[in-house]
Amino acid sequence: MAVSQVRLDSIGKRYSGTKALDNVSVEVVEGTVHALVGANGAGKSTLGKIIGGVIRPDDGQMFVNNLPVRYSSPREARIDGIVTISGCDKTIPAMTMVLGRLNIPGLMLYCGSIMFGRCVGTTGPFANRNLTIQDVFEAIGAYNAGKISAAELKDVEDHACPGAGACGGQFTANTMATAYEMLGMSPMGWNGVPAIDPRKEEVAFESGKAVSAKLNWGEAKAPMLAYALIYAGTGLDNSANILGPEVTRMVNEFTTKKCAKLKDDTPRSTGN
Repeated sequence: MAVSQVRLDSIGKRYSGTKALDNVSVEVVEGTVHALVGANGAGKSTLGKIIGGVIRPDDGQMFVNNLPVRYSSPREARIDGIVTISGCDKTIPAMTMVLGRLNIPGLMLYCGSIMFGRCVGTTGPFANRNLTIQDVFEAIGAYNAGKISAAELKDVEDHACPGAGACGGQFTANTMATAYEMLGMSPMGWNGVPAIDPRKEEVAFESGKAVSAKLNWGEAKAPMLAYALIYAGTGLDNSANILGPEVTRMVNEFTTKKCAKLKDDTPRSTGN
């Protein structure tokens, strides 16, 4: 039986007599993904802020792992750990900067690239091979050069991007997702799972387990980003503004020690 992770019962919130939320109930069970959708003013942000501890509800009760909670601040909500899910290139560094400032266990999981596509047609230069958005660009050029027909161009355009995800190529999003694996902000290999690949649900679940394990190890004061920056040898001129003073202090302290050790361990040339 699926375990309830977060449950909101009859949540209500009012602002100066205006009902932002009225008797809202939501349950998120283990292994599922939920999205809040609606028009402006529907209460999506208000509900998210209640879950995150930014504001408190006027009515109702929230449960985490079947235990009643009533967060009075974002820090109380964040101490449970967090997995941020990024989309394209703008949100990848944004999620990482958030994790750096929170100073709590957390990691970033990339939504994943678009899966490759295949043409329906079986003849021509784009048939019988995997396609990405890059092939659409090339197909337009091939059509303008008279090398393929309009029907072949449409075949490529219709099938190169078969579903959700970031652009299927080694462009900014996928490059950054790979880089953040190397930095240690994402578990190695998980960002490379395409968005609609059946394995994506598995790695999303494992992301939560990884953060939970870090909490159980008592490492709430050891943000992954600090150590990632140290071992990657990354220097940030404006690190205090990006990471916050506490994490920056940790980075500077560990980096100084690491550089000193590297200097001692590096062989010195005795030649002229």
